Amino acid sequence: MATTQSNVPLQIADVSDLVDLSITSMFMKFRPDVKEYHKEYYNIEAVSDLTLKDSSMSAVDSYGHTVENAIIKAASPVQGFDKSYTQAWFTGKLRVSKKMWVFGIQKRKLTGVVESMKKMALQTKEQILTNPLNNLATGSYTDTSGSSNFTHDNTGGDGVVMIATTHTNEAGGTDWNNQITDGATVNMDFDYDALKAARKTGEAIRGPIGEVMDQEFNTLICKKESSVHHRAEEILGAIKRNEIPDSADNDGSAIMAFKVLAIPYLTSDTAWFMLSANNVNANYGLQMKQGLPLNLNQMQIDKDNLEMSWVIDEFYQFGFNDARNIIGSDGTNV
Repeated sequence: MATTQSNVPLQIADVSDLVDLSITSMFMKFRPDVKEYHKEYYNIEAVSDLTLKDSSMSAVDSYGHTVENAIIKAASPVQGFDKSYTQAWFTGKLRVSKKMWVFGIQKRKLTGVVESMKKMALQTKEQILTNPLNNLATGSYTDTSGSSNFTHDNTGGDGVVMIATTHTNEAGGTDWNNQITDGATVNMDFDYDALKAARKTGEAIRGPIGEVMDQEFNTLICKKESSVHHRAEEILGAIKRNEIPDSADNDGSAIMAFKVLAIPYLTSDTAWFMLSANNVNANYGLQMKQGLPLNLNQMQIDKDNLEMSWVIDEFYQFGFNDARNIIGSDGTNV
């Protein structure tokens, strides 16, 4: 059995079974097709600049009743917060000796090893883009998902973490909260009562000048096959029968059916989020600024030893400015 090596070409000695004629069948253990979960909760934008900075401007709060001959009141919009996105380079590389390619990979028809790099890149990318949720209470963290570590700033334009009770109101009004609470318990564990609390929490979120946003938080995000995921399926079963979960009452459910986005890259068994899916756009929520889509570059041949190599790469940056379209809980309180 060979050991994993870094930054060295694949040689015959590393996978000698490829040239062992007594082995009549050789196959690739490809990763399965990778589902791109991030496309359901990130706003993705193609960009052409190295660094982008976004900001916002509120509506104008000047409309109201005016008595006859009175001066019409005027008001000015409020400027929002800035958030910068500088493109980061994500790369991978496969190096193969000429002898290995001719007598091993080509002969065994295993050239798909090159294409498998893309699946690995997609899976690593999914983990990277999920980590802002895994670090929901952390302003900055070290991401260790890929072959090299990097530091990620996990705060919005107001300098606050994604899920918090102290998000700054742009107009200087009361801070807004997107941490799920029923008014007494914060960070509620997932259950039917917490779903009702989530609706209240989401409805209480106000816009930059205190306006009602009237969002519908209709998508649950949780770890795949977690206790939250299982409980959500149980609750949905009751809701679809128009019943209250864990109740013998004849009343119908106060909660409508919701979508479940169960992500295998989430790490917490208890954390959960509700997303206003119709508000996943450039104004609100998680953003991915894509400078270059995932690209498998043309094969390169080293003129000195004819070693063959392939590089896969892309440019993107991710984060959020305004998290008003997502509410969440670490699920630690009953």
